[in-house]
Amino acid sequence: MRECPSCALPVEAKTSVCPYCGYEFPTTSMGQRIVAWLMILLLLGASFYVLLAWLLY
Repeated sequence: MRECPSCALPVEAKTSVCPYCGYEFPTTSMGQRIVAWLMILLLLGASFYVLLAWLLY
């Protein structure tokens, strides 16, 4: 169960639209998730190299 941000009533977790107020829960595609993870890994990797360069210089 999760709470609808519009009407604050509990709805099933797998529901994409609130049956009480019609709020449409946002969905993300698999492609968006992959891009988000790649960006996180890229930022973490870049931060690691900046820290390493700072420590060694």
